[in-house]
Amino acid sequence: MSTRRALVASLILLSLLLTAAAPAPSPAEGVRQALTWLRAQQQQDGGFSNGFSAGSDLGTTADAVLAISAGGQDPSTWSPAGASPLEFLANAVQAGNVTNPGAAAKTALAMLAAGKDPHAVAGLDLANPILEGFDAGTGFFGMGPFDSSLAILALTGMYTPLPEGALAGLLAARLPEGTYAFNGDLTAGAGDSNTTALAVQALLAAGRVDEAAVSIDYFRAAQNEDDGWTYQKPSAFGEATDANSTALVLQALLASGQRPIDWGDPLAALSALQVPSGAFIFNAATSSENLLATVQALPALAGWDYLDLIDPAHATVPTVTGSVVVEGGTCCVAAQAGSPVSIRSEFQADSPFGSVTQMRVVEKVAGACASEAELTSADWAPLQLESTFTFAAPLNWIGYAITVQFRDDHGYSSETYCDEVSVEGGPANGALSEPTSLPPAAAQPAPVQPGIAWVAGGLLLGLLLVAALVAARRR
Repeated sequence: MSTRRALVASLILLSLLLTAAAPAPSPAEGVRQALTWLRAQQQQDGGFSNGFSAGSDLGTTADAVLAISAGGQDPSTWSPAGASPLEFLANAVQAGNVTNPGAAAKTALAMLAAGKDPHAVAGLDLANPILEGFDAGTGFFGMGPFDSSLAILALTGMYTPLPEGALAGLLAARLPEGTYAFNGDLTAGAGDSNTTALAVQALLAAGRVDEAAVSIDYFRAAQNEDDGWTYQKPSAFGEATDANSTALVLQALLASGQRPIDWGDPLAALSALQVPSGAFIFNAATSSENLLATVQALPALAGWDYLDLIDPAHATVPTVTGSVVVEGGTCCVAAQAGSPVSIRSEFQADSPFGSVTQMRVVEKVAGACASEAELTSADWAPLQLESTFTFAAPLNWIGYAITVQFRDDHGYSSETYCDEVSVEGGPANGALSEPTSLPPAAAQPAPVQPGIAWVAGGLLLGLLLVAALVAARRR
C-alpha cells in the first residue's frame, strides 16, 4: 500500500473512531437537533409521511404535532409551503378521513397539545367519532387496548365522560404479568411494552393509579441490560432496545412519578439511538433514519408524557432541584470594619435523571440576588458542596447574596436558588478581635460587647419604632 493510501485509510479509521466515541448530545440539544431534522421532512401539504409509503400520514402527523409541542415549538408556525400540520389534520377531518376512534383520538390529542379545541375541528367535535367507536360488548374502542388507551386519554383531556365499561374493558385485557396486547389478545406472551405504556398512562389519567402498579413491575422485569426496552420480551424477532419502546415506557414511568435514575439510565439508552443528523434510528442494528422513531422519541427526550395534556398541575418536567444555605441559615454576621469576613455557603442538588455534576454561581456584596442575565454569563464549574467567600467588612451594614444554578450529567438544569446574609462591620475599637457569626437562636451565642456607635444606632432605632407604634394607635 502506498504512503498516501495508508494516510487516507488512517484518517478514515480515525474519523470512524471519533464518530463512534462522540458523546450523545444533552437532552435539550438532542431535542433541538431532532426538531431541525423533522422540519426538513415535512410535506408540502403540511403533513408527514410514515416513512413506508408516499404522501402524508394522519397518525404520523398527529405524532409529529405532539413531538413539536413537547419540544417547545408551535406547530401552527411549521408551514414551509403555506400549510401547517394542524391544517393538514383539519383538512383530513373536513374530508371525512377521521372516522375511526383511534385516528380521532390521536387527532384530538394533537389538538390538545397544540392548544386547540378538539371539540371544534373543521366543524366536527372529535369526541363524537371516538364515542361512536366504543363497543359495549368488548369494552374496547376500535381494535383493542391500544386504541382504547388513546381514546381514554383523549376523552379525559376533552373533559368528556367515558362510556360505562370503558375502563373495565381495558382492565379485562390485562395479562397476568401486567401487559396489554395491541388487539386484546390474552394469549400468554402476547402483551407488548408499547400498548402497556399507553394503557398505564390512560389508567393514570382516569384516576386508576392502583391499577398501574403491576404494569410498572413488568417494565422492571422486561428492561434490557442497557436500560432500554424492546417491543416484546421474550420475542423470536429479537429483543434489542428500540427507540419507540424505550420512549413510550419512559413516558409511562414519568407519568407514574418514577425517577428515571432509579431505573439505571434509560434516557442514555434512548439518546444512544440518535444519529448526528438529529434523527433516531429504530435500534442499534439499523442505520437508516426513522421518522416514526424520531417523532415517538422526541416527547420522552423532552421529559413529556400524556398526563401533561390531561392535568395542568402534572405538566412539569421532572428536573434538577437544589438549594443554597448561607452561614447555616442565620440572618447576620458581625466583624470589625476593615477586617476580613468569610461567608460560608452550603449546596445540595439532586436530579431524577442522573448525577448533578455542575453549578454556576454569582456572588454579590452590596447587591441583591443575581438576574437571569448575570447568572447566564457565569461559567459552569464542577459541583461543590460548600464554598467560602472572603471580603473586607465595611462599616455598618451591607448585604451579601449568592445565586446558584445546578446541572446534571444529561444537561438538565435547575431553576435558580439564592440566599442572603447581612454583614455588620463594627468600629475598630477593639470590641471585636475577629469575625463572629451569630448562630441560630437555638444555639447559645458568646457575649459580644458592642461599640458605642452600635448602641447609639440601636437606641435610635428603638425610638423610631416606639414613635411609629404610638402614631399607629392614635389612628
